[in-house]
Amino acid sequence: MKFKLALIVAIIYTAIVYFAHFVFKYDILNFNWIFIFPIILMAYYDFNAGIYYSIAVNFTKLSFVADSYSKGEKYTANGIEGMIFLIVIAYISGIFFEKSREKDSKLLTYSELIKIASEKENRDKFYAGILDYTVKKFSGESAFIILISKEGFLKDMYSNTNENIDFNIIDKALEDKNSLISRIFLNGEKQRSNFASIDFRYENNGQNISPKFMAVPIEADGKKIGIISIESKDNYRNFTTDDLEYFSEYASIVGLIIENLEYYKRGLYDELLDIPGERYIKKKVESILIEKTQTNESSVFYSIVMIDIDNFKKINEIYSSLNGDSILRQSVEIIKSIVGKNDFMGRISGNCFILIFANKGKYITKDIIEELRINYMTHDFTMKERKIKMTFSASIVSVPLDNVNSYEEIKELLEKRLYRAKMTGKNYIVEY
Repeated sequence: MKFKLALIVAIIYTAIVYFAHFVFKYDILNFNWIFIFPIILMAYYDFNAGIYYSIAVNFTKLSFVADSYSKGEKYTANGIEGMIFLIVIAYISGIFFEKSREKDSKLLTYSELIKIASEKENRDKFYAGILDYTVKKFSGESAFIILISKEGFLKDMYSNTNENIDFNIIDKALEDKNSLISRIFLNGEKQRSNFASIDFRYENNGQNISPKFMAVPIEADGKKIGIISIESKDNYRNFTTDDLEYFSEYASIVGLIIENLEYYKRGLYDELLDIPGERYIKKKVESILIEKTQTNESSVFYSIVMIDIDNFKKINEIYSSLNGDSILRQSVEIIKSIVGKNDFMGRISGNCFILIFANKGKYITKDIIEELRINYMTHDFTMKERKIKMTFSASIVSVPLDNVNSYEEIKELLEKRLYRAKMTGKNYIVEY
């Protein structure tokens, strides 16, 4: 829309110049600088538009050049030198604005991906957001991100489609040094093809008449961390070599975002359960305490809950730690069912979780946790073919009613009340 408006402005401007020259007999066509404004305006929106516009102006002036030479006259500004001058101006302007657009595009892409990362509360949703953005940006239909360890083993894979891909197939493809995925990851090849199988083992050996598929390595800090691919959805949309180069640059931005996310989560998130860890919990609680001191205390109401799974140590001892991890994951899904949009959940240690409820008093919070306790104890936890029952104990601290002024004080009070809940016989909640 903006380019069309600029084109209209340039045409009107040019028409006025020619009108002034022919009707009012102002000899302004001899001054090439008069056309610099529309040329720069065109170049600002499109490199080729600036060049084409300067050529069009020159063609209309050829008659004046021919006429001046037939009369034995020579107008430097209106002759060949002037025509070259306009094209050079268009070219230099186009190069300058093209670089600016490229830089702005990268900054915009980076800022948009940062926004996606900040809005997604877990890893799966983050990668889903990245892939949706990729498909939209490159007019694609399906996109994949495959994360690979430095040893060349598959770490994880994400797709914007519902197609299920066997991890074992990808692993086998990675073992084959001649496979498409190995050549992209190990050799850093940028692939543009008219076909590639979804498992990246095979590719069409025919001519790339209509390239619909692109795949490039993802790098971060000079190290390859995976592969990103996209497939075109438009039968008339073929990926060009320029698309491939831009996709490669885009992949480097994605790699930077992923590396920052992984680094951030390694420090603040629990890797097993993909929820905030104790460092994050501490920051969250400290921000609540700062809010309490900066505002009217009566308007700040938070309830903080500590949940500890009962007899969890026995699960690890009897059924193995892998089954224990499965119980933790199932527990997280159950507990998340009561966590609202403005609430918070994190893992403070092994089988112990923290919940923070905003604008909920202690009694309302206890009712919520009591309902959760009943749902939890009646749930069938699965471990391979075995089903077992589990329970938890919980404690509650209220800010500001419990008169706690630091994260350490809150944690200590929660642990004391949790101890009493355990001593009461477990499967119990203590709020005082």
